[in-house]
Amino acid sequence: MFTQLKHRFFGGKKVVRKPIRRDSVKLNLEALEERWCPATDIWQAHSAGTWSNGSDWSLGAPPSSGDTAVFDSNYSYFSCTVNENTPEVNIQIANSWGSQLIVNPGYTLNVNNFTDGNPGYDSFDVQYNTSGGSGGQMIINGTAKFYNLGISDSTPSAPAGSTTFASTATVTMGDGGGYNINVEDAITDQGTWNIGATSGGYASTIIANDQVDPPWTIDHKLNINSANQAATLANAKNGMTYINVVAGGEADFWNVGAFKQTMKIGLLEKGGTVKFTGGTWDFTQAIPAATLTANGATRPDDDIYVIGGTFQLGSTTQKANVTVSYADDSEVQGSAASGASVKVSGGNGTIQTLIPDNASAGAYFEYGSIQFDDYNEQLKLGYSLFAPNNGNTFQINMYANCGQGKAQDEIVAVTTNGNWGDLHFYKGATVNMYLKNPGTDTEAKGTFDIIDDSAFGILDWEGTFNPVNSNDTNNGGAGGIFTYTH
Repeated sequence: MFTQLKHRFFGGKKVVRKPIRRDSVKLNLEALEERWCPATDIWQAHSAGTWSNGSDWSLGAPPSSGDTAVFDSNYSYFSCTVNENTPEVNIQIANSWGSQLIVNPGYTLNVNNFTDGNPGYDSFDVQYNTSGGSGGQMIINGTAKFYNLGISDSTPSAPAGSTTFASTATVTMGDGGGYNINVEDAITDQGTWNIGATSGGYASTIIANDQVDPPWTIDHKLNINSANQAATLANAKNGMTYINVVAGGEADFWNVGAFKQTMKIGLLEKGGTVKFTGGTWDFTQAIPAATLTANGATRPDDDIYVIGGTFQLGSTTQKANVTVSYADDSEVQGSAASGASVKVSGGNGTIQTLIPDNASAGAYFEYGSIQFDDYNEQLKLGYSLFAPNNGNTFQINMYANCGQGKAQDEIVAVTTNGNWGDLHFYKGATVNMYLKNPGTDTEAKGTFDIIDDSAFGILDWEGTFNPVNSNDTNNGGAGGIFTYTH
């Protein structure tokens, strides 16, 4: 039976099994980039130690690039001396760690982000060792918010240490009352630097404790933020440090409260931009005399000195008032030859140079040019000398007030403590009245006033006044009105 079925279905054919085809696979090893997870490395020295000593770290080696170096009083109270160029690391302080990071001459502490694990109570203290004209330095590349900060130098009479905020950095110093920021060496800001109450609280006092004049150099952006109370936002304790805004840099002063904010530090502008967006600011400290002389200032005791660049008062929504009330002299100066200018913007912007109680002191205001950006703006001055007759050109550009009911643009000579006010326009000074909108302001019916509100005011005029500037093509033939009120 089986034989019959076999022949019926297979016909006696031989069954051949085909081999299973197997594809050959060639295995290769591929080299990938090295990857690791950033680690936390805790400083745990039992005595003052060095960064390079691995036994002082919890991982048995100094932090690697991207790691977080933790300085925590629960593990060590002792200082750490940076004796090599560190990789870029994160730094965290915690539990009231109160010792120092000491950076030896010629070495750099490279910091990415800084974190305070106990805001308001911990303090981050860095000391630069200076030797033979060389000092240590710290570079911050990421985000750092300092509540209590100390930056000092082993040789304060000749400091060579330096702090740099890189272009990628955002650094905040102080954000609320009661914090202590004390800086002794030069700072170069290439990123964004915030000083004061950035979140709208009470302001911190920032002390520049220098014995010589390393500046705070602003290459990019500095925001100085006031608070909801009167405060000192920068204080050059020894009268040496100053804010230096260079070409490409910008310093913005923001006042969120109604109180006058004191700046016990000089302001030097060398081609950058300075903006006082709102509020009242009082500068009470001169720029170091040697710095002023080296930069061509005609007097060695200016609080504010501008060499090129733009000095702007006010915004489209806020008024800004800057007072200068140095103890001996009260001076604001701008280099006319280099095109220094003041812009008054968005309402009443004032620079008020106050004559102090000392009757022998003087107050001066000199600038290359002043521009009033709109109607109804005022520049308030004390004893003021415009453009000394030294060959420099000085001009004031003010807008003719052409609309009914609009107040005039004004320069006001004021008095303080019963002293007299003086406006002296030297030969070479030019005052131009512009039409704000030449195509529509056809009659220039407004006024440009110079006002002395004291009983002893003096106006000395040797310059030139143009009722409607010739650059305005459509002045309607009416001209402007110039008044001097005493």
